[in-house]
Amino acid sequence: MKTRILLIALFLIPIVSTFAENGWQNAKWGMSVAEVQQLFPTAKTVSPPSQYEQKGAKYQCHLRLLGYELIGRDFFVDFLFDSDAKLAGTIVGTPIEEGSMEMKYKNLKELLAQKYGQPTGIESRDGGDTVVWLKEQTEIRLNYLVISAVGYSGIRLIYLKQQTDALDKL
Repeated sequence: MKTRILLIALFLIPIVSTFAENGWQNAKWGMSVAEVQQLFPTAKTVSPPSQYEQKGAKYQCHLRLLGYELIGRDFFVDFLFDSDAKLAGTIVGTPIEEGSMEMKYKNLKELLAQKYGQPTGIESRDGGDTVVWLKEQTEIRLNYLVISAVGYSGIRLIYLKQQTDALDKL
């Protein structure tokens, strides 16, 4: 009996884990603007849509959610849609502001490591750090932005739908 329960649990863990990484919160990759708006009714329409480029792909932000509380402060959430107007990413971020957010960044990095495991990669540069987790359907990037000349900083937590490459289909 114990063996049967253990086998069922081992079978379900990857399914639950994959499902949880197919978007951000309850919003799933491929949803329309209207479907995301229905999930987050307080999200405001961005008109005209903001333009983003992440990893060579272009996105449009049609919806922005303000006042999303995370690690004891308010963040904004930009919902990114691809050229077919389907959800393909989110940016959860703070405004760039005066002062250091290094402790908030470290706290968030630790929480993400607890949730997703050890990062797949870490990039350090003069303007801050980027920590990356690659999951089956989602790439998660935590950016700590620093403008040291004026003492400003900010945090960006980016969730992007993994792009399928034509070679992967061969």
